[in-house]
Amino acid sequence: MSEKLGFEAVYPPLGTQLGTQMKPVLLITYYWPPAAWVGIVRSTKLAKHLSRQGWRPIIVTVKEEYYEKKFINNSSVDIGPHEPLVIRTSRLRNPRDLYLFAKRSIFTLVGREKQFQESTLMGAAENGSKASTQSWMARAKRFVLSLLYTPDEDLGWLPFAVVQSVRAVKAYEVPCVISTGPPFTSHLVGLAVKKLCNIAWIADFRDPWRENEQRPWCLSSHLANQINQWLESKVVQNADRVVCVTPAMTEFYRQVYPRLPSEKLVTITNGFDAEEFRQLGDVPRDPKFTISYVGIFEYARTPDSLLRAVGDLIREGVIDGNRLAIRFIGKCRYAAGQSVEEMAAQQGLNGLVEIIDFLARPEALKVMMRSHVLVLLADQQKLQVPGKAYEYMAAGGRILAVTEEKGATAELIRRVPGGAVVPPGDHEGIKRVLKAWYAEYARQCGDERNEAFSQRDIFNEYEWRELGARYAALLEECRLADTSQSDGWESYVVDDYSFAEFSPNALVLDVGSGDGSQLRELEGRGCLAVGIEPKSESVKSCRSQSLRVIRAVGEQIPLKTASCDGLICKSVLPYTEETCVLREIGRVLKPGSVGRLFYHGAGYYLRYLLCASSWKDRFYGMRALVNTWFYVATGRRLPSFLGDTTYQSRARLRRYYSECGLKLLEERPAPTFLRVPVFIYHSIQKTTD
Repeated sequence: MSEKLGFEAVYPPLGTQLGTQMKPVLLITYYWPPAAWVGIVRSTKLAKHLSRQGWRPIIVTVKEEYYEKKFINNSSVDIGPHEPLVIRTSRLRNPRDLYLFAKRSIFTLVGREKQFQESTLMGAAENGSKASTQSWMARAKRFVLSLLYTPDEDLGWLPFAVVQSVRAVKAYEVPCVISTGPPFTSHLVGLAVKKLCNIAWIADFRDPWRENEQRPWCLSSHLANQINQWLESKVVQNADRVVCVTPAMTEFYRQVYPRLPSEKLVTITNGFDAEEFRQLGDVPRDPKFTISYVGIFEYARTPDSLLRAVGDLIREGVIDGNRLAIRFIGKCRYAAGQSVEEMAAQQGLNGLVEIIDFLARPEALKVMMRSHVLVLLADQQKLQVPGKAYEYMAAGGRILAVTEEKGATAELIRRVPGGAVVPPGDHEGIKRVLKAWYAEYARQCGDERNEAFSQRDIFNEYEWRELGARYAALLEECRLADTSQSDGWESYVVDDYSFAEFSPNALVLDVGSGDGSQLRELEGRGCLAVGIEPKSESVKSCRSQSLRVIRAVGEQIPLKTASCDGLICKSVLPYTEETCVLREIGRVLKPGSVGRLFYHGAGYYLRYLLCASSWKDRFYGMRALVNTWFYVATGRRLPSFLGDTTYQSRARLRRYYSECGLKLLEERPAPTFLRVPVFIYHSIQKTTD
């Protein structure tokens, strides 16, 4: 059944998959190799460089079958020496997928499959006419589409990704999660994991959610925009940190959410992997004056102005066409609904323009390094910088950025030696830049040295090695802040109650030893202290302090019968099968020996239900209460995480003691909530019968 629902039944063993010395981190990303989408670069580089900083990524992504075939790249991707654990899930199909399937079927039926394929490659030239000139049917269609694309077309991934992510957090004791978007559904998965698992969460924004200029107008409506803004606010407010990829985006969100703590919004840019470029060796420039674009012509991006400028320069005799090459690498056959080959032909550039649909990543980087001019089309991106801009910088050529003069991309490229910024549509501006650069090329007779990394100091901050170290430090900061948060229950704790009042040389077992604090106190009193603990991270921590701890659960204590002189069990029963644990406690205690036990009463969860500030904590309190009532009535727990917690009652505990050969010596008085016990302190003794 689990496989039909789109998730695996069993996870691989922790030790063999993640390594024993590395901290696990969950990375939620829709795109992962073999997807050839721009979003995978940041995800794979994060995975690679976090693993070098002591973190072992666990990737939650979608199954390969859901990627469009034209965006599949089966070449290998460098993700470092530590192969991450990749968990792939199913997803529900978007209505658009069903529409395209039906459309393809009809075109195929009437013998027009080729026209269908061309129409999907070309896309739409414009977003459509404005609402004031649209018919009521067109407005209704736009309204429905806007809701189907809220927050994006990948919303059907949400339930599957949440289930897998929660299971992974529980299975591998994950302390931190990173969600990266777009698609922004990834952040909704991160929000759910944060609420359900209460772990540290970093929301990584590669693009802004609201005010996204690249969102097609035909997929927008007032209601959809309001929903998107509400969803974004929930993500930003609940995340422990929000990472933006440019200072401009960070400042934008500071203005949108002025009440956020200043440390919550962090800038960690995209970058380049210097190691990748070094592995390519010495790559000379092409002998011809080579202009290259690597990427996709999406949104309103078009090379029309570039091609017109080059055509004019050839006709004016400024550029020798025999010494010129223009390359478009990627999904570049159509731009804004027009054929790029036809655009080139109109400017007399036949034979000079080469379009390569796909190149493996190392080959694409070599194209960058061979080129004299690298073209960056970044209009409608005031807050973002295209990820390839940093690789252009590392390639060492000149960068022609066609983008708004006031924006994140322009600000970056102006810092780069050999960079030029031209506003979109500025045909004459492109001509001036290319004229100057070609003249310099001609003076050097084409013998131009590749200057990759020659300006090392400028580029250091954009190396993924440095960016990965910053991200790892941010993760550690979030992890420590999350573990240090107070539960706010101090007034209900009996401070002078000692769990360690046992005779010197007594063998005392701590069931659920946690961080080892009770074991240290016992050893300080001269006891022979032994702990059992199910969490591997806690076991490793205790052993590093030379404490004796066995990885085991309370339901199966790995000690001999009647072997312990004393026992501590602190806050363990709420999360276990309580009858089994008490039966095991009765078994390992020697006759006449004493145990000190600490439980959560109904008041603990009642206080969560009535007083917690978040719905997640209120739900936690409610499900613990309901699960306990169900357990008492039926002897069974609720399914899955709904049944993972119970409270203990005095009446049930007395019955269990009687059944397990134990008797109650003392119940320490403790504060209550609404006259209901919050914490229960019991001293018990193994009977001699």
